[in-house]
Amino acid sequence: MRTPSAVLSAATLAAALLAAAPAVQAAPITSVAADQQILDGPVFAGDTVAWAAGTRPQRLRAVVAGGAPRTLARTPAFPEGGEAFTFGLEGSPTRLAWGFGEGVAVDPDGYTTREQVVAGPPGGPLVRVAGDGADAVRATAMDLDGDRLVTSEDIVAEGQRPSSVLRGYDLAAGGDPTALAPQGSAELATAGPYVAYRSASTTGGALARIVVADAATGTPVYGVDVPTVPPIGYGLRFDLQADGTLAVLTANPAATGSDPVLDLAWASIADPTLHVIVPDVTPFNLRIAANRIVYGRELDRRSSRLFVADLAGVGHPVTPVVDSVTGVDFDGTRLGWSTEGCVYAGDLPAAAVDALPGGRCAGQDYRLVTGTLNRRAARALVRCVAGPATGCAGTAKLTRAGGGPTLARTTFTVGARKQTSIVLPLRPAVLRALQRSARRKKARFATLRIVTSVTDGAGNVNTRSIPATGRVR
Repeated sequence: MRTPSAVLSAATLAAALLAAAPAVQAAPITSVAADQQILDGPVFAGDTVAWAAGTRPQRLRAVVAGGAPRTLARTPAFPEGGEAFTFGLEGSPTRLAWGFGEGVAVDPDGYTTREQVVAGPPGGPLVRVAGDGADAVRATAMDLDGDRLVTSEDIVAEGQRPSSVLRGYDLAAGGDPTALAPQGSAELATAGPYVAYRSASTTGGALARIVVADAATGTPVYGVDVPTVPPIGYGLRFDLQADGTLAVLTANPAATGSDPVLDLAWASIADPTLHVIVPDVTPFNLRIAANRIVYGRELDRRSSRLFVADLAGVGHPVTPVVDSVTGVDFDGTRLGWSTEGCVYAGDLPAAAVDALPGGRCAGQDYRLVTGTLNRRAARALVRCVAGPATGCAGTAKLTRAGGGPTLARTTFTVGARKQTSIVLPLRPAVLRALQRSARRKKARFATLRIVTSVTDGAGNVNTRSIPATGRVR
């Protein structure tokens, strides 16, 4: 799925971002505060690294070597007042594409609408390419390679059941898209002259058929039947490299709905059968390029790690153990990955990585899990995602929901991959002010904000915040 950029080499990117980074570590780019939680990405788009972050609105953020992060695009204000969501973010040496839509809460199931894809050069601007921005045409899945965008789109005609189609767009030439398959696919990938998608027909309830086809005409080249976890086909993921080789997650023979174990496998044009190379991997963060596959593994319920392997299954860890990995990109030379609050990018590590890279992100990464408030104190649960053996240490303060003066302050320490509770007592004057405000609003509850920060020896700061809501009268 990834074509190496001719604009900025991996070595140049790593050197420009962090000249002092050890050779086996990915050079970090930026840190993002909790109110800019990373939702998808990073992806490489030429010399730009981009990611989706935020809530209302969601924003597409980007940075180039030596520059500061900036916003390239943001989701619009949706007329139904729903929440924006990101369903895809892809980059290539010449393009950047972002898929988003609106989630509307309707009891009991809710629904999504206005799914669309915007695309443009790596530095912007991005314009709508697929989906009509309303509800007659919805782009529900996408991938990008070079100037080619492939989408799965639902066509909604009033009074009829929706139909779907797989389409290919030439973003350089423009014009109408090409229909590549008569039915869309929730999973798809494109690389080189090929496109891969899940066929609507399968050879059995526990098998999914993945078709690799010519990306210009839609003519099938080969197909492979992939075991999935019953009863709903959980965990099907695949990625494609430029010569048509697939990296696939396939159900382990012992997998069940309550224990959905997945294995890593590959297939190719020359050998269109599944070759299982790594057992027990996670159903996320899968990339293949240059005959190397980046994949994730859960080490326990609270920790994950990324690995790289060749087609024989030989490889090593390329990230330290962290709480979770939000997104990953790999173009055969460069690796980009993120936690909820920090983006890392640089050369693919040549040896195992055991510590967070240095750079603009502090060497301690942590998460605020919950925030609560009562008439005595505000509390938050903080978890040290990754850090030195000594864990994470920082400061916490309490403010009004919209910011303003500090109402309380404390310090905290928590061991690596451990969690602890932060307590910020309410002074009587603060409680009385909250109660007066609640009475005016005829409410019993109030909301404050807990803001935390950690600083490493180089002065890099990671800041997080979380609302604390509870009854005050």
